[in-house]
Amino acid sequence: MIYFFALCIVAIVMLLCDSMYRSYSFKTPMGNMLGNASVSCVVVVISYAVNYLSSSEKLMALFCCIQDIGIVWSFYFLMRFSVYFAEKKPLNMTLRILSVVVVMLDSAIILTSPINGIAFAIEYRVGGVSTVAVLSPKPFFLVHCFICFLEVITIIWLIGERLIKSARIYAAKYVIVIVAVLFMAIPEAIFALDKKTVFDYSVFFFGIAGALLCYAVFTLPAVVILGNAQNYLSEFMPGVVAMYDNAGVLINSDKRATDVMGRDFPHIEKEMRELLQIKDDETKHIMHGGREFSVSVRRICDRNGLHVLTAFAFTDVTESSILIGKEHHNAITDPLTGINNRAGFFEQAEAFLSEHDKDRCYAIMISSVNGFKDINRLYGTKVGDNVLKQIASKLTTLRGYLPIVFGRIAESKFSLLVPFEVIGEVVDSMSTIAVQAGDNREICVDMRHGFVTMDKGLTLEDYFELAIVAFVNSKKNAGVSVVEYSDNLREEQRRRQTLIQDVRKAIDNRDIVIDLRPHINFREHRIIGAKAWACWDHPVYGRLDYNEFARILEEGGFTAEFNRYVWREAAATLERFSGSGLFNGYISVELDKENILRLGTADKLVKMLREYGLTPDRLHLVIRNCDGDERDQIIHSIEEFRRKGFYIEEADFGKGVTNVETFLKVPFDGEIIGINIIRAAYESARPEMTAASFISAFTRIGIDAIVVGVDTREDYELIEKLDVKIAEGKYFAEAIALREFAGFVRRFNKSVS
Repeated sequence: MIYFFALCIVAIVMLLCDSMYRSYSFKTPMGNMLGNASVSCVVVVISYAVNYLSSSEKLMALFCCIQDIGIVWSFYFLMRFSVYFAEKKPLNMTLRILSVVVVMLDSAIILTSPINGIAFAIEYRVGGVSTVAVLSPKPFFLVHCFICFLEVITIIWLIGERLIKSARIYAAKYVIVIVAVLFMAIPEAIFALDKKTVFDYSVFFFGIAGALLCYAVFTLPAVVILGNAQNYLSEFMPGVVAMYDNAGVLINSDKRATDVMGRDFPHIEKEMRELLQIKDDETKHIMHGGREFSVSVRRICDRNGLHVLTAFAFTDVTESSILIGKEHHNAITDPLTGINNRAGFFEQAEAFLSEHDKDRCYAIMISSVNGFKDINRLYGTKVGDNVLKQIASKLTTLRGYLPIVFGRIAESKFSLLVPFEVIGEVVDSMSTIAVQAGDNREICVDMRHGFVTMDKGLTLEDYFELAIVAFVNSKKNAGVSVVEYSDNLREEQRRRQTLIQDVRKAIDNRDIVIDLRPHINFREHRIIGAKAWACWDHPVYGRLDYNEFARILEEGGFTAEFNRYVWREAAATLERFSGSGLFNGYISVELDKENILRLGTADKLVKMLREYGLTPDRLHLVIRNCDGDERDQIIHSIEEFRRKGFYIEEADFGKGVTNVETFLKVPFDGEIIGINIIRAAYESARPEMTAASFISAFTRIGIDAIVVGVDTREDYELIEKLDVKIAEGKYFAEAIALREFAGFVRRFNKSVS
């Protein structure tokens, strides 16, 4: 009866050990099983010690029972460990129950048989000699030995096969397990050779096996495996909080991971991936308790390319996400109007198109204030800012009932993504904007629009560029406020791009030549000078008039360089004419703002003229657009040009770009007046007084009136009544090639004389 009692006690103890190890969350299932085997070995050693030191036959029998049961349970736990590690999953529950039953029956048979090892041990301890167990072991004991050897071979085979395929940082642990199993199997081999000493040696080998297993369970994971793993990860994922071995089993996790994932932390890597819905080597953001966490996963391999472990890092990124969100908002938001900037428009437009009905037709539209720079000059930048804010407010109102995306992409330009069928409604709403200009004044500003239908299979950026082309063409046509992109515009765009690419080469190759438009002294009816008029002999588009490529020069940033080129061509022409005595007048050339503000331009121009034997009065300089932030600097530079002897012609009269104060301050010698202004004056209620008054005002202060655009007989008759000094226009002559100009001057002046 005592044997059955001992069997139940030890079985309960072993099952409790198994449960305790499972409830200890720090250890992995593999560590739990090795730990159970280690405890079993320790039980064998302790029970032998008690048996050896005791003088009570009953106590010796009890602990000898415990010793034998510890042996069979050690093999059971090692079997579970081997299957778990080799198969990457726990031992099947049915097999577990069957194994426990076999182990318990095996122990029971040993405990209850009259010829078992316990009887032999008791007789040996008290000095007696067994005549049964020693001389003729029964078949049941052979079966017991066969079961033990079968378990040992199975364990070594399973772990050995896995060891060959394992990463090197795990090798020590598995080698120790194999060695421990071999030590536990040695007593069985000794029993076949020397049945009397097996009990003393068996405890010795089981003690060594238990020590090795304890080292493998409690020391290696904490010192060797986790330490080496941390070395692998230090340069990749500092602060790792969860690691799984190459079998996909949890090695370690800390409190940070538990706080995020909860107490039911997945012990299997596959379960963790399914829970997070995360794939290999990627980062995912999750929310927990109102906080945002970044979860990074990385598979680490050793130098031989073998998978070592998988690491998960949990990082609280709530504050950084808020900061990044603010930075991103600032990066995509226009600070003045509070709406999207260019980057924000593209980002929201892409998201809008991916989320909304793809069968619906959309359009990209570019809108801008007509003459926005003039508004800033006339009313100040504060009014200009109010105009932009008012436009943004209008667009925000439209978004309340129309599915649109919009943003401010440049100084006064706005981009819109709108359904094609509501373009008319949007244009009507945005055609005129009323803005308060101070002193209870309200100004109305007009807007220009260009759009392209998104039906060509292009990218959003490509459609945007096409909408820009349509918008540019809307600015060219004063009578049209909205232009749709078409194939003709595309050809025009290609032409413009070609010209922009070719203009620099044309300047370098001197493909741009100058013709001359005669300046007539209207009082004497003689040619006294000429206006340099550039022409470009383009290899594809033929001869281009200056009006056709002036905007190309401006868009390409070549205006200043081109004007310097014209200055030298004009100087060379004057030198050629002067040397032959054909023409002793002047040539008027453009002086752009960039060259005006460039230090030393006047001195360089004087030096260039001296190279050709000319004086500054032979080159008249035409200036435009003297208003703006650099007004005082421009006026100072123009005064310097006049001190050098240059004749300055001002060309902004009547165009609304130069205010009265600036007009009176600019030091110029001649005022260029368009014939259209004189026509408008003659259409007023008192035409003669209106036209004559401002021209006579120029004469009284010593400024020459230069009328340009005199193309018809009617124009000629209009200016006959006025005190005009110089006239230019088709009525007198078209632009004349250089080779013909001298002859034309002689004929014209001769006919007058």
